[in-house]
Amino acid sequence: MEIKTGMVEKALSSCYLKTNKTSVICSIHFEQKGETDSWVEVNFSDVLPLKVCSPIVSIADSLLSSKSRSTKIKVSFHAVKYGEDLFSCLVNSFSMCVILSGIRVVDTICSGTVYAGKDGISLAGGPDLLPLHMVYVIHRKRIMQVHFDGILDSTLLADATEKLVHRCIEQSVLMKSKVEDVVNDIVNG
Repeated sequence: MEIKTGMVEKALSSCYLKTNKTSVICSIHFEQKGETDSWVEVNFSDVLPLKVCSPIVSIADSLLSSKSRSTKIKVSFHAVKYGEDLFSCLVNSFSMCVILSGIRVVDTICSGTVYAGKDGISLAGGPDLLPLHMVYVIHRKRIMQVHFDGILDSTLLADATEKLVHRCIEQSVLMKSKVEDVVNDIVNG
């Protein structure tokens, strides 16, 4: 996973996240909130599958805890290219942006993807494999959401959950390292 920050000018924070299959950009802006406006607005620049967008909006609404009468938090996503790990990439780019923005959150999250097939659970995708995505709450060590589209053999669920948690923890370590790099650049810069 490659992560670059500060990619969007005038954004409170922004993150470009790239894997072998997917490249996404997330940015967070503050805007003046109208009296009837929601305090969080999530936008997707491309026509992305609703099964991906709806949970992302739900995550943003539940994670952001700073409700303001006058300020709206605007989260924007742009998919440069996307593959089976789109959901996890959107979640991880959002999490990085939130961390770097300094906005108060309920907890920090990350996401991972594994693949299920008739022969078991795999860390790498391939033909006839079903992607499974998990959103993991890092500090509480809890599962927030699990997503997959298709039919999963119930005997694989325990193994999938274990591998997803492990994958999420790996992602959280990578994200923590990147945040530390950004902070060091600011302090030493």
